[in-house]
Amino acid sequence: MKASAHSPSATTLDGAAGGPKPRRALRAASLDGAAGGPKPRRAARATSLDGAASGPKPRRASRATVPGLLSRVGLAGVLGAVAATSFGCAAPEASFNAFTERYDKIEAAKPPAPPTECLDTYVPFAAGEADGQYLLVVSVVLKPKQPLLFFAEVTTPATDGDVGIGFTLTPVSKTDRQTLVGDKSKPFGPVALNESGEFELPMPGITVPKEANSVIDVPVDADILLMGNICGDAAFSCGDVTGETVSPKADLKGSTFTLMRIDDEAKFPEPLLDCKETPADPIP
Repeated sequence: MKASAHSPSATTLDGAAGGPKPRRALRAASLDGAAGGPKPRRAARATSLDGAASGPKPRRASRATVPGLLSRVGLAGVLGAVAATSFGCAAPEASFNAFTERYDKIEAAKPPAPPTECLDTYVPFAAGEADGQYLLVVSVVLKPKQPLLFFAEVTTPATDGDVGIGFTLTPVSKTDRQTLVGDKSKPFGPVALNESGEFELPMPGITVPKEANSVIDVPVDADILLMGNICGDAAFSCGDVTGETVSPKADLKGSTFTLMRIDDEAKFPEPLLDCKETPADPIP
């Protein structure tokens, strides 16, 4: 009985007898690649890193691609940096045109502003009574607090049975708001006042030299229309400005003006921008 019990055990260890092999033999065969069945995870991972096996690549490799980097930085940020670089070196006229295009789109969505009116009721006057020297202040909607200034020689002749108003203009320096620069304009008007002291005065071909242009540092030609009111005893007038600049191109709708009597030619009055008598900002 002892001999027969020992004999099968020896035969199994030598591989001569049938039946399942011991676990140690199976493990050794799998590590050498001789046995069938799925490979261990470590072997599969090594194969994927060497590029020999099919299937998705590890995440570390995908993070290094260009699309991955763009998604982290943000495409808008990249485009913004490019745009900032492009416009930073633009010529003044190109920057002005780009600004006016953006401004026009914003303004198109706004409701129209109410008409401006004098704070003081118009007091009718006789022809010639309001002749004299005035300061024409044009507050351009693109830069309203830094107005364009003109020395105006005003006449108020009889026109079509009523009193009229007209003037010639000479631009005033933007640096001191006192010195005359450029040439005197052709006469604008006269046009008749209505019974309320209102008037519309076309001003085609007005020129603003660089030295007087407080909006942008280039000479500008414009075609404008003053729609105004004589206030009180005619020492002050005000109203709205429409029209456009010819070069560079800009819509002037929403601009305002005042016409202020000059009592001392050696010291022009501080400019007011509109019928509310809003003061201009100091000279920058």
